[in-house]
Amino acid sequence: MAHALEMQDGEVAFALRGKPAWHGLANVLFDENEHVNTTTMLDSAKLSNWDIQLQEIEIPTGYRYDNTNYFVTRNNPFDNGKDILAVVGKRYQIVQNETLFEFGDNLLDGGASWESAGSIKGGRVVFGSLVIPKEIVLDKQGANDKTTTYLLVHTSHDGSVSVQASVTPVRVVCQTL
Repeated sequence: MAHALEMQDGEVAFALRGKPAWHGLANVLFDENEHVNTTTMLDSAKLSNWDIQLQEIEIPTGYRYDNTNYFVTRNNPFDNGKDILAVVGKRYQIVQNETLFEFGDNLLDGGASWESAGSIKGGRVVFGSLVIPKEIVLDKQGANDKTTTYLLVHTSHDGSVSVQASVTPVRVVCQTL
């Protein structure tokens, strides 16, 4: 089972609050009772200041191409070099990581807490999850099972996924293949 977290030179683009994940990786591991603000979570997961941009692809002279395409580039969070993440069409809309996390930031005043954040697939997909302060108790034959609720926000920088938010009982710590 692979985690697909973005890594370079032993560092990982992932931060987590609470118990370590199954893969044992986290750039920063916060105490489960610690309130982590959005800026700290972004910085700790190496998601800040990527400066996602579109660079037009230059078509060689003499070739005709009627659909303008662009490279999606970013500042590499490990060495601050420039990376090409994908080639996208003219309809692609940039969503910076900070903008994605602003959505979740609005829930913090209501009692939600950042649980995890990271980058997978070489920076092409980013995610953050918040724990929602509502447990579901399944009381079947006295078992009293408790399920924690999370809100997952994620998007891609390669055009494969739009901005999405979903409620899940799974603490997102990576992508398993």
